[in-house]
Amino acid sequence: MIYLYYGENNLLRKRAVDELVAAFTRKHGTDAVTQMDGSDIEPQRLIADIVNVNLFAPERLIVLEDLDRNSAAWVTVGENLDRVVDGTSLIIAVTSPDKRTKTFKALKASASVREFQLLKGHELADWLRQELASSGLEYKSTAVDELISATGGDEWRLAMEVAKLRTLDQVVTPQLVRQYVEPNLEANAFMIFEQVISGRREVALVELEKLASLEDPNKFMGLLASQAFALAAAIHGAGQRDVASTLKIHPFQLSKMGEVARRIGDSEQQKERVKQIAALLAATDAKIKLSRPTEAWALISIAIGKI
Repeated sequence: MIYLYYGENNLLRKRAVDELVAAFTRKHGTDAVTQMDGSDIEPQRLIADIVNVNLFAPERLIVLEDLDRNSAAWVTVGENLDRVVDGTSLIIAVTSPDKRTKTFKALKASASVREFQLLKGHELADWLRQELASSGLEYKSTAVDELISATGGDEWRLAMEVAKLRTLDQVVTPQLVRQYVEPNLEANAFMIFEQVISGRREVALVELEKLASLEDPNKFMGLLASQAFALAAAIHGAGQRDVASTLKIHPFQLSKMGEVARRIGDSEQQKERVKQIAALLAATDAKIKLSRPTEAWALISIAIGKI
């Protein structure tokens, strides 16, 4: 059997692969499973492993990760799919395969195929509720949004935070999340950006001051610029499909920026505002590069006040 598991949702893809591996291991033992990094493997060595019979393990499972990062091996595998011997199961787990290639088309025709997309909006919230429930945690519905906001919607981070909250053996509330879940810098950047767009400049500046003694201003500036980019994508890509995947923006971030954009005004007002913000941040970034390191946070603060 050949499996093609692909997509940018690395967490759910990994879990699905792990389920297949666990089932195979229970039936045939750990020695029957081979994990391979396809990103730098020699094509001929790979094919030899796939097409040759192993007398010591007549039933084998080969897990081939990141083959999409090795164009030569990707082509070679596609040309040899019909040579995979009986008794050998092959899992090809990749993030962004080129769907135009012969290999992808051959796998679509002959393999068991599953795509794992990043979750967004209510899908992400529903998944998080399932995570909390399957961990035996009671939770308040408002805690779900609090968790997503604190982690920036990153599913790996959400899974880790749920595991951490489980050890507390308490009902998960927004207050508990704020107490034990440290917002990542990207989440802080979004919060400050959203606050200032919404006219809450003083609150934004207070939050910015908290970060000044803890974080790298250049990294924060980059994240602030990414918020402006996401806002521009939400405004100019409104109504278009696959904007998030095309521009490599997390769907959660894009959906939140859509909400922010609607507060600005009509379509023309939104476009003019994001143009001004982009120009301001670009000018601030240039000033930071020409200034002393100790002046960076002051320049960022001035920009926040002007947005």
